[in-house]
Amino acid sequence: NGLSYLTGNKEIIAYLHPKKIRNEGDGAKLLSANDETNFTFRGRFSNKEEALSIGYEDSQKAHNALKWMIRRQGRSLNGLTLVTWESDLKELPDWGLDTDGFCDAYEAQDLWENEEEKESYEGTNPRDASRFEAAIFGYGRKLDFQSQMMLMAFDAATTGRLAMMECQSLMSSTYLENLKSWYSGCGWLHPKFKDKTFYLYYGMAGIRDIANALYGVETNEGLALKGSNEKMYSEVCKRLLPCIVNRRDIPEDMVRLAVQKASNPLAYEKSYNWERILALACSFVKKKRIEKCSEEEWTVALKKECDNRNYLYGRLLAVADRVEYRTFEKEKNRETNAKRFMNGFSQQPFRTWRVIEERLQPYFMKLPVQERLYYSHLIEEICWQFKDGEFEKNDSLDGLYLLGYHNQSYALRNKSEEEEK
Repeated sequence: NGLSYLTGNKEIIAYLHPKKIRNEGDGAKLLSANDETNFTFRGRFSNKEEALSIGYEDSQKAHNALKWMIRRQGRSLNGLTLVTWESDLKELPDWGLDTDGFCDAYEAQDLWENEEEKESYEGTNPRDASRFEAAIFGYGRKLDFQSQMMLMAFDAATTGRLAMMECQSLMSSTYLENLKSWYSGCGWLHPKFKDKTFYLYYGMAGIRDIANALYGVETNEGLALKGSNEKMYSEVCKRLLPCIVNRRDIPEDMVRLAVQKASNPLAYEKSYNWERILALACSFVKKKRIEKCSEEEWTVALKKECDNRNYLYGRLLAVADRVEYRTFEKEKNRETNAKRFMNGFSQQPFRTWRVIEERLQPYFMKLPVQERLYYSHLIEEICWQFKDGEFEKNDSLDGLYLLGYHNQSYALRNKSEEEEK
């Protein structure tokens, strides 16, 4: 018997505590004092009893509750284990999902108040942000006003010692607001395969998708981390978790990496993989600009009045890409000159644009007269929007040019689809 440091009562003391915390094969322990020759506690305490003394029953209750919670709703990313729960054990949204998965998880729980409300959101176009708003509102309505959420993260540097990397408590309402800020602040059109069907959803990619896009390699199933690179799942999670849960700023190096990869479409064999990193880069750039200036608004809709040099150059590149693509739409394996020169264009836009424009002339002649005039007038209109002296500058472009490229591409693609209909 001894004093339990956890409760302050005299109890039977345990110095061997449970393992198998993260999974059944986990040998790492949170509490241990079996090393009396090295520096586990020597230098601070004379013996292990002074360092930590916990009752056997207290230890079993704490460890079993933690193991049960991890197995019930924990998330594991290459050794890093994270678990969140609500004070009344009610369902909380998973911060690691993409927006579409976030909404699907809510709808699968059937938390709607009545059938009329459910029908009003069922089958909503995934591009519409109202589906996400409804899910956030539905989660919040089920929680008590004093509800709190806990977040814990565990990782092991060795096979025997487990460390608690993160432990914080938030009001559940604050947690939901922070999630809403993340998903809406990064909101963009992202491509996705679901039920063997390709479609676009509006929102933000999940943690695994972000890691795959930034650090993965191409496989038959898309972008994925292989071998030793799988540790990047946990690294990306550690760095983005504060951004999602606590509204911290996105790391600058991750934004730069996304922009660099999106500026090199020739590095990808399948256009779908490049479109994923392009959408992610647009989300990151949008969020970073909102962090620097909260009054800015960037959406998928084309901003025709924007006279920012980076945005306008991105629009020009999108028009050049569309003109050439319209002449060989059935040739799937060929890349346009706009995509071939995209990396150089981001570094030296004025010099590279002259090369792209010269190579564009033969493709103009292949277009019908009406379509040719439309694209020519559009290029002239964009060029006239540049401020004096900015078009001739050859300084490198920032990530905003990708937003201009994506906005203009999306507008032209939708216009063509409507005309064909």
